Formats: sequence, structure tokens, C-alpha cells
Amino acid sequence: MEEEMNVYKKMSYGGSCILVSDKELKNCGEKKKFLEYLKNEGFSLWEIDKGSIYQCPLLFINICTKTWANLPKVGVGVAPVFGHQAISIDEFKVIYGIYKKHQEKWDREGRPSFWV
Repeated sequence: MEEEMNVYKKMSYGGSCILVSDKELKNCGEKKKFLEYLKNEGFSLWEIDKGSIYQCPLLFINICTKTWANLPKVGVGVAPVFGHQAISIDEFKVIYGIYKKHQEKWDREGRPSFWV
């Protein structure tokens, strides 16, 4: 039971997910390219996600757990959304790049002294 709960919490760990909604996600080829980008960055599909990866043009992405989830249909959420706003693929890449830069620095130097 504990392991199952951890799987459910995986998408909301860290407070919220980034919701990516982009016209390119409606195109199977373009969506496949973005999913390949996520895979190359170490992201994996959320274990609970049973839908087709091409069903919906929205993706929930948790950068803390490096997990993404496709929605079975528009209007079905899996975790709170950062800023209550969807962003584009390009915007996600900018935000993730900033996060990744700081994560690498923290891994190298340790967390900043103000971190609680």
C-alpha cells in the first residue's frame, strides 16, 4: 500500500507540475520529438498513466521527480499546476534549463545557506 501511495504522490511531489500545452503536441510526429527530448533528459512516463501518448495535447511534467503524464482527456488533472497556467514546449525548455542549471550547481556545491 505504501509503495502504491508513493506512485500516486510522484506527480505532485515538490508542490506542482508544469502543464505543457502546445499546438505541436497535437501533431504525433512533433509530440514524439518532445517526448524523446524528455527521455534524453532522464524523464519517464508516470507508472499510473494508461492512456495513449497521442490522445491529448496536454502533458503534466514534474521536474522534481522527472516524471511526465499524458491526460486521458482534456479536463482530467493528475496534480496541481504551477501558476495555474499551461505553457508552451519552448517555455518549458527555458524553465527546465534554469532549474537544471541550479540543480547542477547544488549537486556540485551543496544547497545554498538560505535553503531550509
